Amino acid sequence: MPTVEHKAAYRRIIEAVNAGDFDALDALFAADMVDHNPIPDQVPGLAGFKQWMASARGSFPDIRGTVEQVLAEGDLVAGRVIWRGTQAGPFAGVAPTGRFVAFEAYHIARFEGGRVAEWWGNADIFGALAQLGAPLVGPG
Repeated sequence: MPTVEHKAAYRRIIEAVNAGDFDALDALFAADMVDHNPIPDQVPGLAGFKQWMASARGSFPDIRGTVEQVLAEGDLVAGRVIWRGTQAGPFAGVAPTGRFVAFEAYHIARFEGGRVAEWWGNADIFGALAQLGAPLVGPG
C-alpha cells in the first residue's frame, strides 16, 4: 500500500472517530492490532481501540479531530490532530464541567496488509485537564 493510501486511511480513522462510526474501523484496523498506549483497563486489539473511542465520545460527545499534519514513510504514518469538544461526561477522574477543550494528539500507525497493525498515541491530557480546571498537583 503506497504512502498516499496510508495517509488517506489515517484521515479516515479520525473521520470515523468524529462521526462515532465504530463499524468503519473494521476496514482500517487489523482485529489483533496492538495499541501501545491504551487507556486503563483497555482490552487488546481493535475491540480496545473501539473501547477508547467510546470512552472519548462518552467524555466529549461532540469530539472532533482536525488533522493538522500527516507524514508517511514506508509502512508508517505519523499524524498530528487537534481534538476539540465539550466535556459532558467524566474524563480522567474529572466530573463533567460543560467546558470546551482543545488539545493536541500525536499518532504513529504501522500498516500491514492495508490495515493498521500497531498504533501509538500521545495526547496532551494535562493540557485538557488544565482547561477543565482540574487541579494539577505533582508528586510529593
